[in-house]
Amino acid sequence: MKDFKLDFIGIGAPRSGTTWVYNCLKEHPQIQMSFEKEISFFNDTGGMFHNYIDSNYKKGLNWYIKQFPIYNKNKKFGSFTVFYLYDKKAAQRIKKHFPNTKIIVVLRNPVDRTYSHYWWYKKGYFEIEKSGSFEEAIVNNPEYVERSKYYKYLKRYYKIFGKDKIHVIIFYDIVNRPRKVIRDLYKFLNVDHTYTPLTLRTKVNTAKKTKYKLITHTINTIKYLRVIHLGFLIDIFKPTIIYKKVNELLVNRGTEEYKYERMKNSTRKMLKKEFLPDIEKLEKLIGRDLGIWE
Repeated sequence: MKDFKLDFIGIGAPRSGTTWVYNCLKEHPQIQMSFEKEISFFNDTGGMFHNYIDSNYKKGLNWYIKQFPIYNKNKKFGSFTVFYLYDKKAAQRIKKHFPNTKIIVVLRNPVDRTYSHYWWYKKGYFEIEKSGSFEEAIVNNPEYVERSKYYKYLKRYYKIFGKDKIHVIIFYDIVNRPRKVIRDLYKFLNVDHTYTPLTLRTKVNTAKKTKYKLITHTINTIKYLRVIHLGFLIDIFKPTIIYKKVNELLVNRGTEEYKYERMKNSTRKMLKKEFLPDIEKLEKLIGRDLGIWE
């Protein structure tokens, strides 16, 4: 266990193409990812609707290491949890245990990310957003907007890890030049950048909804077990073949793609104005013009 080294870790942002990036990393023969995405170890707080204190960190580093295949010093080991970006303690905890790890963050146009996150909670796996409209939702739950103001969250990582340890991916580039995105990412991790993952051909960030109400209720029940500190029941069940089959049914066969309605022009205009000051500071932090978000 003492020889384990975490070479890199993805920290966010949700609804920005992180699953696509995770899969591209997982396919590379020189990279070994955690068994599952979203281990939620270094963070205390969870998602917006499940703002719970997670107990995984209390389980200790040995528990975390067990979430990976047997360590192989000839491979790069990494993981991805999208809420690390926002958590106040995650950056310091990562630095404490793995001081030389590299940080990966994927950022999306904040207006689009906010809207996508809303629909994810409205029609996706959870169906727990009860507001009648997007406009009502961002008033009732300001976190939708706040989670898209990246600067204040990412600044913490730049301060702790330094610019050279952080690799920023823009969602726009994933959509328009995915091959370059992956090549640059592989270079950052010092693995063979000529490798082409099959994920490169797949759609990025497709919106999905559950086909059946039972599935929605099942997923929400699983999430709620974490909230009330009974997540250990899930952990006991995870290694079994039954869990794997149920998970396949819930996530793969029990969902379907859908297209959500377009945002109102007036709302988009309002959000652009709201995000502009944060974008300007973010540009200076990451050293990139973000005019593509206008």
